[in-house]
Amino acid sequence: MQSDFVLLGATFAAGAGIGLLHDCWQVLLLNTGAAPRRPVSGLRMAGFWLLAVALVWAVLALTVAGMVRGFAFIGLALGAGLYHATLSRPLRRAMAWSRRAVARALSTVLDALVAIVLLPVRALLYIGGVVVSFLTAVLATPGRWLLAGCERLLHLAGSGARLAGRWLRPKPPPTSE
Repeated sequence: MQSDFVLLGATFAAGAGIGLLHDCWQVLLLNTGAAPRRPVSGLRMAGFWLLAVALVWAVLALTVAGMVRGFAFIGLALGAGLYHATLSRPLRRAMAWSRRAVARALSTVLDALVAIVLLPVRALLYIGGVVVSFLTAVLATPGRWLLAGCERLLHLAGSGARLAGRWLRPKPPPTSE
């Protein structure tokens, strides 16, 4: 008689454990509380049910040496049903909230690590930009002076040629009238 109560208690606890495991599986692994909609989610749920069957088998094997009675399934159903009716909703909300909080915290930590790692890179890029800007200004200034000087020489040479052409223009041939 005592072994029957042990079996009933063990299967009741296993049913509640399966309910908790199902909520953890849905919220933490599938990120949803709804029924699976994609084939991949269906495969994940099949994995859950394989895990649940293994859990029930282990409980039955450990508690009563594999002797299964009809009320063991009633204990499983009662444990899962009572868990679903009382604890499932608040625990799902708490798990979803904690999942979001952990994701937010990890995102913040990752952002900080990326900023710390990229700080020297950004500093080097800034310094490199200042150096390149300075060199561009320094090297462009003599180039501008050289171009301005060449332009002035070309302008003077061009205007001198025009002036010279004006003074040294050959006389037009005489027209016969």
